[in-house]
Amino acid sequence: MLLPHKISPLEPLDQLMEAGFGVQRKLAVVTILFLAPSQSELDSYARVLLTRRSRRLRSHKGQVSFAGGHVDPGETLVAAARRELTEEVGYHSSTIDYMGALQPLVGLDGTAIVPLVAQDTDNPDINLEPNPDEVEEIFLIPWLYLTADRCQTFEFNVFGIKKQSYSYQTPYCNIWGLTALMLKNADFRQQTP
Repeated sequence: MLLPHKISPLEPLDQLMEAGFGVQRKLAVVTILFLAPSQSELDSYARVLLTRRSRRLRSHKGQVSFAGGHVDPGETLVAAARRELTEEVGYHSSTIDYMGALQPLVGLDGTAIVPLVAQDTDNPDINLEPNPDEVEEIFLIPWLYLTADRCQTFEFNVFGIKKQSYSYQTPYCNIWGLTALMLKNADFRQQTP
């Protein structure tokens, strides 16, 4: 089975989010792994859903990211993730399984980001439709392009402070910043059942 290496249960994270997580804004993001119908097809079939954000948005215009967004008051992380998947890419599925979350992150703007891990056995070539107000393009990237050995490191400057970040160069798109950090933290690897 293909899984990110370190997954935490969702319930304590929902409680942290409810308590405010000590940050200004709360978000939920989703990592969807489309698994192959059989183990023998996994290497060439499993994909991760990413989007290119619309250039109409106020922030992070044109950047590659996971589908996701704000957690509304009283909403769980999974409920927010489901809603955002529907709103951004028209994704509906009765077979999606939310398995947990990766390490929560705080963005430079003080936003808490919780990368949820989900898998789905539906056909990965399902008809997804980007919401043009939010998403410019949808990518289904084979997981083999997103393994730790393909991750590159670079430095940048924020208000005079040197920071380190990560990137993945794929034939589909270039991934960098927090999205690349989440992928790095996922540490995708093949696991035996």
